[in-house]
Amino acid sequence: MFTVLNRHQARLSRMDANEARMYFEKISKTRFKPRVSDVTEKHIGKSNRLRIRIYPSSKSGSPTIIYFHGGGFVVGSIESHDVVARLLHKNTKRNNVSVAYRLAPEKPYPAAINDGVESIEWLIQQKDIGNKEIFVAGDSAGGHV
Repeated sequence: MFTVLNRHQARLSRMDANEARMYFEKISKTRFKPRVSDVTEKHIGKSNRLRIRIYPSSKSGSPTIIYFHGGGFVVGSIESHDVVARLLHKNTKRNNVSVAYRLAPEKPYPAAINDGVESIEWLIQQKDIGNKEIFVAGDSAGGHV
């Protein structure tokens, strides 16, 4: 994703947030999509406003990775980083939960951070997603969440 973002950064910086998001989604599409069975989506948190995507492991008691996508807090989504989440799941053989945190400028700091905390707190309470061993992962802005 860094290569994609760096190559198009000048063009993205001249766009408003919505144009940049649409453009980023377009340039992030790939034909390569690792197969993952039983991927599900759900809404969690206060008023069910946070959308997550769950990539389940077939290993019983497997630790869970919670993944926050990159995109400078303005662009990026669980769709644009779906391949990254699938590769993370496939290569680690772990449960993986990808979080669609709120983006700026509509939802300024600390909205993304609050969403990260809320999603981790939710995950800790879940009995059906792995065990209580949780790894937190993210790239770019997602690494900050």
